[in-house]
Amino acid sequence: MTRIRFGAVGVLLALTACGKREAETGLPMPVFLSPEGVSHTQSAFSPDGSRVAYWAPGANGFDLIVAKADLSEPHTASSHNVQTSNVIWSPDSRQFAVATSDSNIADIMIIPADEGPARRLTNAPAFEFPNSWDPRGGRLSHTASGEGGVIKGYLVDLATGQSSPLPITGPTPIARWSPDGKHVSLEAVGGGTRTVWIADSMGQGARQLTTEGQETDPRWSPDGTELAYVSRRTGTGDIWVIGVNGGAPRQLTRDIREDFSPRWSADGKWIAFVSQRGRQTDLWVVPAAGGPEIRVTDDAAEEANPQWIGTSRRLAYHTGISGTALWAITVSDGKERRLTADSLRVGNEDVSPNGADVVYEVLRGGGVSDLQIIPVAGGPARTLVSGTSFNQLPSYSPDGKSIVFTSNRSGSSDLWVIPAAGGKARQLTDWPTSEGNPQWSADGAELYFTSNRGVAPFNDIWKVPAAGGAPVRVTSTGGAVNGFAVSRVNADVFVQSVGGKGGKTVLSRLLPDGKLETLWDRTNVTATSWFGFTPKGDSMAINAELPGGGPGGYLISTTTGQGRQLLGKGEQIGDFSRDGRWLAYWSGTATLDLGVIDMKDGSTHQLTKSPESEIAYWWTADNNTIVFARQSQRRRIAMVDLTKLLAGAKP
Repeated sequence: MTRIRFGAVGVLLALTACGKREAETGLPMPVFLSPEGVSHTQSAFSPDGSRVAYWAPGANGFDLIVAKADLSEPHTASSHNVQTSNVIWSPDSRQFAVATSDSNIADIMIIPADEGPARRLTNAPAFEFPNSWDPRGGRLSHTASGEGGVIKGYLVDLATGQSSPLPITGPTPIARWSPDGKHVSLEAVGGGTRTVWIADSMGQGARQLTTEGQETDPRWSPDGTELAYVSRRTGTGDIWVIGVNGGAPRQLTRDIREDFSPRWSADGKWIAFVSQRGRQTDLWVVPAAGGPEIRVTDDAAEEANPQWIGTSRRLAYHTGISGTALWAITVSDGKERRLTADSLRVGNEDVSPNGADVVYEVLRGGGVSDLQIIPVAGGPARTLVSGTSFNQLPSYSPDGKSIVFTSNRSGSSDLWVIPAAGGKARQLTDWPTSEGNPQWSADGAELYFTSNRGVAPFNDIWKVPAAGGAPVRVTSTGGAVNGFAVSRVNADVFVQSVGGKGGKTVLSRLLPDGKLETLWDRTNVTATSWFGFTPKGDSMAINAELPGGGPGGYLISTTTGQGRQLLGKGEQIGDFSRDGRWLAYWSGTATLDLGVIDMKDGSTHQLTKSPESEIAYWWTADNNTIVFARQSQRRRIAMVDLTKLLAGAKP
């Protein structure tokens, strides 16, 4: 691996610039630990502040890197992972737990901070993710899927590898130990609500601390007497604190935008958090006892994952912005052309049924997005939806006259429909829970969607008349649904859900009576595609774990589930062209490129080869043009020293 060193000259220049900016603006200048042009994500600094672990794109997936705190002397701890996860350090900073996915959906590994062999802690067909390390060193809390769609919290003994479920009935708990290891906080997820609880170190004697049902991400104060958390009781996220021995909670932030990710300073006097106020995503700090919020960053980049380094006043975080634009490419000659301007950041898109237009999200920053429509042939765009909220996941109706999208303008994510020609949007759902992933029925009369209303930890499927009316529940899995696909050919609906044998993610066909008929449970199903159906609807493309590990693509019967493998490791099937001649697919893991399979002879043709990722695409009606989003993902680890900023402030 290339050794990255932060040389003395670089440090001197960074600190000189820091002094200039602090003198002019009062805000500290960040020191960028990651080199420019890279993408480092989900970093975690060790408790003593001496090391950092983070994920970076590798040659065959994501690599987990461990380095000194300044990112010097890095080494690869795990490679070829198909997904990333949080890093949980041990109290002594000598090792950490992480969910790796080189040969399964997610298993927990214990990895030494220094170079050396890793130890597999779990090994099951399900997924397991670590949550917290007991400060006394001997146990780990984690979450795992089980049969029947059950997601449970567990405590595992690191010496024996034996897991025991948290003795809590009802909502799925995410457990984090107190600083002294004598208690655990529990983020209880269930029935479309999230509440904060506390129990002893074994999960016994749980008692509820919050009751609003919209509380998330509880974090212990350093002395173990309080919990900071995010509450949406006012309609948007704010930072609150509550004593673990009872008493009234106190509200620390009150902005109309989202505040989240509270993190205590080592002395317990300050709480850092992320805020979307001002249509930006910046870092702030607030006195833990209450008082004015203090801005830390003020730029167009999006900050995330704040964490105090050791016992210092240094705050580390991720910063950067994803540059995403719409492009079109023709399969016959591979020619590309850009559709959207450099100045726009684009989100999800959809092509009209006649192939003439594409509707897409314009990401304005700070949790705000618009919807625009632009001709595929090129030309000026027009704004369809604008506002002060997110407007996402636009999708044309089969006749092209309407567009469904999701918006949180009413306080939570709901379904809305608007004429494609423009006009007033109509609200289809109005629940305090989260409704999303809308898909049209083949005849355009109904919209299927997911909702966590009354279920946990994922969703069930509902449907609502496109003209308006009462939603109807379609599945009753108890919240095991994590994906679905509605056929655009017939009335079939296919459900991806957690809870097969050993906790696998399986694919089923929805029967008229609401029951699920399993089609694929041989390996974990990783994804289904909205337009991954043959023109007759008798076969569908799915992505599933290969027998030897890693994702691959299959074409299976929609009635029997029998089929054949079409693609190898690291290749993922997507959508059919409308005539069924071509089947698009992605190759790569950390960076995705587009290709197509010629269904006449089975030959493959790579369409793109760039350092960016082609993250989403749609076929047009000519069966030769693909509109896709190209993303340049750049996330850097940065650090600011808040000593001067907080010196004159009252904690």
